[in-house]
Amino acid sequence: MAHVPRVLVPAPLRAGQPIPLEAERAHHLYTVLRRRTGDAVCLWDGQGLEAPGRLTALDARGGSAQAETPRRIDRESPLQLILVQALARGDRFEQAAVAAVELGAHSIQPVLAEHGQVKLKGERVARKQQSWQRLLLGAAEQAERSRLPALGALCSLQDWLATPRQGLLLHPEGAPLRAACAGLDWQAPLAVVVGPEGGLSPDELRRAEAAGLRRCRLGPRILRTEHAGPAALAALAALQGDY
Repeated sequence: MAHVPRVLVPAPLRAGQPIPLEAERAHHLYTVLRRRTGDAVCLWDGQGLEAPGRLTALDARGGSAQAETPRRIDRESPLQLILVQALARGDRFEQAAVAAVELGAHSIQPVLAEHGQVKLKGERVARKQQSWQRLLLGAAEQAERSRLPALGALCSLQDWLATPRQGLLLHPEGAPLRAACAGLDWQAPLAVVVGPEGGLSPDELRRAEAAGLRRCRLGPRILRTEHAGPAALAALAALQGDY
């Protein structure tokens, strides 16, 4: 059976009404996936509704679709996990963000850390945010998420830590995961903070603990920055029965 692509629609998802497709999604369907008018798609609104549908018009510049009766779906984790990932060289942030979406993260927060080797300013920040948003959308469609995870605006880790938080700070000298989780409110948002390749500065560590984060380690081995966050998310989901 041929794969039916999932397509996020920008308009309210209603049965029987033409729904315009965003130009970028239409281009991907037509050029990359080789779909044509009349082909089946799965339409979703990023807020918990999806519906089988058909492409009513499509070319490389745009298109439209028509949905059947929408239904409410829920494939989301019961945990409100937030991956707070420091930018690192190469595509490490992107790898971590995609894996986090597949693992059920509620939102992704990119941050700049003092020891990070990535510096972004001005228009580069805006371009990166747009690129990351597209990346999260693709990962959410592939994983058949019912809701599109939120992407926070890039900020410094110090600024993010200015507000008290419930969360875990991954650190090789932290408590074991199960011990670090004792007494957490599993109904509230829970952040998992991951530093860059060079780790966090002493000032960032002090601010993190002052904000309420708990140092946590994931076993006796040291994980790469792009692997640590997803590993923690998977372990937390397993502890709370999402897997």
